[in-house]
Amino acid sequence: MRIEEIKNVCTACGACASVCPQQCITLPMDAEGFYYPRIAHEKCVQCAKCEQVCHCLNEQDIRAEKHSYYGFSKDESVRTASSSGGAFATLAKPILDSGGSVYGAAFDYDELLLRHKSTDQVSLSELQKSKYIESEMGKTIAAVKENLDRGRRVLFCGTPCQAAGVRQALGDGENLLICDFICHGVPSAGIFQDDLRGKLRKNEKLIRLDFRPQEFAWGKDDKQLMLETTSGKKTVPFYLDAYYKGFLTANAILRRSCYACRYRQKHLSDITIADFWGYKAIDPSIDDGKGLSLLVANTEKGRGAVEQMQAFDLHEIDNRYSDYAFAPKDYAAGWKCRERFFAVYRPGKLKKAAKKTYLKRYHIERLKYRIKKLLHRV
Repeated sequence: MRIEEIKNVCTACGACASVCPQQCITLPMDAEGFYYPRIAHEKCVQCAKCEQVCHCLNEQDIRAEKHSYYGFSKDESVRTASSSGGAFATLAKPILDSGGSVYGAAFDYDELLLRHKSTDQVSLSELQKSKYIESEMGKTIAAVKENLDRGRRVLFCGTPCQAAGVRQALGDGENLLICDFICHGVPSAGIFQDDLRGKLRKNEKLIRLDFRPQEFAWGKDDKQLMLETTSGKKTVPFYLDAYYKGFLTANAILRRSCYACRYRQKHLSDITIADFWGYKAIDPSIDDGKGLSLLVANTEKGRGAVEQMQAFDLHEIDNRYSDYAFAPKDYAAGWKCRERFFAVYRPGKLKKAAKKTYLKRYHIERLKYRIKKLLHRV
């Protein structure tokens, strides 16, 4: 089966597992800490439904007429609980008010893994905020289909490649709204789990995780890894954290498909959301340090959903102000660093492998940070 032969392009959307009539496809974690499909061949009946639903094997054309907007939630509690301006939570509200379900990524504090869940299982707040970890999709697509078959409205939010998987599997039904976001790349869930275990002391439990703490000004110092445990709170700037720096600047621990991403510029979602860094080209004064959302409607359905958002300060803008979000990226150097990293990485030794590859100035940067702290500049 070709499903097991496309490792360099597979995105672990889970469509294959969701559609399999024999339930013989699972997505276990591989040695690098990423999810990939595995087929129990003794149960497989060669129906090829997994291949038919795979978005990697059936690339779709899309003719999107983009409409760009920026804004922020007028509800300060929503804005404070968001990484940018609260667009996702605002889009979710009418779906929930209609009795529908919202799907997104929630962190499992017991297993230290990120998993796609619905608001039937967790609160909307658990699906909010940026989480820079690969999310386990499992059979999320099957669950979304079940809700749609029951006549419920569904908002699905995920990476562009996860959104592509949902679109390929479920099409463009009236009750399905697909939202994705501008994605830097998908870092290893296994490495992050391993890293967290090393950071927690015996009997210490993680109770809060934040990659973009609102305690810091949006877009300036917000890239911090904040861990709150039963013993207290610890915050580390991204350039001193081996995991954070490994995916954000070194591009060394991303999923294989990210290095030649098919969806950086071609989004199959109805709506794409992101931080609105383009505000500087319009009016720098609109940044109040609390976060601004960029919203790009890729379909007429998406445009309608955006323009009907309630309690949201919405402004339509020329597409040239959103072009930065879709700019191509060259990760060739990151791929080479990835090869060096995984050649030396061993479980429990992330920082050691990082220092040999992309974190060689760690001691110097750590000293600089300590000096700044002493001078009260951070």
